[in-house]
Amino acid sequence: TPIIFVRRVMSVTNIAVVTFVLIRVENVVNLRLVILIKNICTECSRHFYGDDCFENHLTDGPRNGATVCQTFRFCRACRRRTTYGETHDCNKFHCNICDNDEEYGHQCFMSRVIEDKKRSKNPNAFLFYDFEARQDEPLSQDGNLTGPRKHVPNLCISHLVCENCCDNEVCDNCAICCKREEIFTEEEEGVVGTGKQNSVVDQFLKYIEAVGKSPLIRTLICIAHNSQGYDAQFILNAALRYKFSCSVKPIINGTKIILLEIGNKIKFIDSLNFFHMPLSALPKTFGFSEIGKGHFPHLFNTKENQHYIGPVPAIEFYSPGTLKPKARQELEEWYEEERRANKLFDFREEIVKYCRSDVIILRRACLEFRKLNLEISGICPFSECTTLASLSMRTYRKLFLEEKSIGVIPRGGYRFTRNQSKSAIIWLMWLEHTQNIDIVHAGKSKEHTVEGSNIQIDGYHYDQVNDRKYAFQFQGCYWHGCPLCFTTERAREINKNDSLFARYERTQAINGLLTGQGYILVEIWECEFQAMINNTPELQAFIERNDVKVCVPMDPRDAFYGGRTGNIVSHYDVKDGEKINYFDVCSLYPFTCKTGKYPLGHPEILFDPEDIEKLCPNNDISRVEGLIKCTVLPPDSLYHPVLPMKAHQKLMFVLCRKCCQLQNNQECTHTDSEGQLTGAWVS
Repeated sequence: TPIIFVRRVMSVTNIAVVTFVLIRVENVVNLRLVILIKNICTECSRHFYGDDCFENHLTDGPRNGATVCQTFRFCRACRRRTTYGETHDCNKFHCNICDNDEEYGHQCFMSRVIEDKKRSKNPNAFLFYDFEARQDEPLSQDGNLTGPRKHVPNLCISHLVCENCCDNEVCDNCAICCKREEIFTEEEEGVVGTGKQNSVVDQFLKYIEAVGKSPLIRTLICIAHNSQGYDAQFILNAALRYKFSCSVKPIINGTKIILLEIGNKIKFIDSLNFFHMPLSALPKTFGFSEIGKGHFPHLFNTKENQHYIGPVPAIEFYSPGTLKPKARQELEEWYEEERRANKLFDFREEIVKYCRSDVIILRRACLEFRKLNLEISGICPFSECTTLASLSMRTYRKLFLEEKSIGVIPRGGYRFTRNQSKSAIIWLMWLEHTQNIDIVHAGKSKEHTVEGSNIQIDGYHYDQVNDRKYAFQFQGCYWHGCPLCFTTERAREINKNDSLFARYERTQAINGLLTGQGYILVEIWECEFQAMINNTPELQAFIERNDVKVCVPMDPRDAFYGGRTGNIVSHYDVKDGEKINYFDVCSLYPFTCKTGKYPLGHPEILFDPEDIEKLCPNNDISRVEGLIKCTVLPPDSLYHPVLPMKAHQKLMFVLCRKCCQLQNNQECTHTDSEGQLTGAWVS
């Protein structure tokens, strides 16, 4: 007996109700279905799921007084939203990668960098900063000072420059930057009436926010050396507490903060991602050796010593044990000279002097690096890029990339005219397994195309006994505008003539077309399937099976496993008269990049067994130059396994899949089917 599941019901007038019947699926208690309730506008052909929405779209809006009905149309032929008055081709869509209207199924290529002519003419501003922190507070709550200590910033110095004044000294004011050096110190008296201190980081963020709001600058780019592991940690922690009127968006790699964006005008980046060297090496690298980094007793930076004036602190406060031999020798020589000269050490003066010196070095090095890049490529590394790798790629794309030479891998990999997610194929295979039916889907053949249209459905099954056609649709939540996962900003334009609401509207229109042509629609949303996986042990076990991996289309990214590391012999006892040597393989990646082959264009995809047999008779892959997805039974006699697989969140090279999954250290007793590997590898 069919079961009807209700996802949502709305009470409206003048509605057309379409119900979808769902076949019973074993162990699927979460599978819900939309009951489609429409209020269709005869003018713009758009669908509305309530009277209020329908009336609102007829109300004059901000678009020169035009209503939504007068601005947008819903094309019944291609089921997409279009703008009134624009030329519309149902056989094309706007490709964000190519930034052009392209035909469905077209293949994208990496594009050359083209200057954005619409961007603001205002200059970018660069703010170079550095924190100094005291370490006299315990990290633990028990007050134990023998353990790790907390870093509390008690000084910050920043230098602000813009593209108009970057060649001038900081002491010269600028019409855009105004005062260019700012010093933020710890306020000992605290904030009046609160009993709380106005921390250095809080003061700095208030200043940043004020500068970022200036209408005279385009973007404020804040730069510190090793900010990803130090300075930006304070910034992010305070920014999450600070009540910004805009969003705070970090890009994090592990615990490293690669990029931190506050709104659309402020971003924090790390100069260490461009200069892989210590700050002390920058003056010599960029040719201004008259400025040195100097030395400072960081361990002497405590609350009690903030007003210290006296002899130079003991050398232990300079942490000589953390320095390399050459740097330690330089410190010891400098320290002896200071002691012999009986120099007076004024803590407040010295900490400002040391911090300012660091900021000057950083500013001069970054501006010189920026100048060199602008002369060579016309690219500003700090406003257009985040790392040295992204700068290199942008330079290549602007100066050297040939048109239509490097193909962009489609989302989800290559397969026929349309990509399906792995989750969709797993769901369809699960239905085949539990219902004992045969479903046509991309995991084993071409997808079914609806008669008289260009609509392809995820899965198709024809019941010959009852003469029924079943359409199985897996709705990705983002790509189909799931109203349960995305409850806000549904009308915000994602790209040209596209929004979450438009995607949901288009999905429901396709559903209506399928049922109108006699299909029985079986639909599941991505979030529902994920909940089903979490609550169904049988499904979890099914996904782990090898045949699921086989049927999922190959994604070229699957063949990128990462680097291989490891030592062959951990310990060896040298015998009398014996001499041992070792080989250390290093810089293999840049060597391969320089001497190896790189594919151009898009690959030829071979999926049909007959085509594969012609190219690889008797499974001989020696003539293949490319990527192969296959099942391999590794030989059991190799000392160094060749093919990698990922297990237990590690990259491993094994001779038996089951031994790897079970982490078996004993003799292998598994069958060939248990030991074989399935994956994508380079031929």
